[in-house]
Amino acid sequence: MPPFASSGRMIGEIVAPTAGNASELTPERLAGRNGGTPEQWANDSARLAQAAWVQDGTDLDEGYYQREIKVVDRQMTLAGLRLAKLLNGTIGRMTRRDFR
Repeated sequence: MPPFASSGRMIGEIVAPTAGNASELTPERLAGRNGGTPEQWANDSARLAQAAWVQDGTDLDEGYYQREIKVVDRQMTLAGLRLAKLLNGTIGRMTRRDFR
């Protein structure tokens, strides 16, 4: 049986915001979190990964998945916001002349 079959999701599957986690992904709550430097983002991601780490052979249950998928959703959302900010700051300033 695949992991987390009871939820219908597999490990690593991208999950859209749901009623249970949508409140965490509002622009208001994420405002200001899309700033910082790549070094700060990497350190934050490393901290979150360490918090979610389990020993080899540990049985991962649905509760673990439900807790950690919220972190994954938030981090993916932040990555999208950061990429959008980068693209807006570069390509967003280009004019038609820049493409000739």
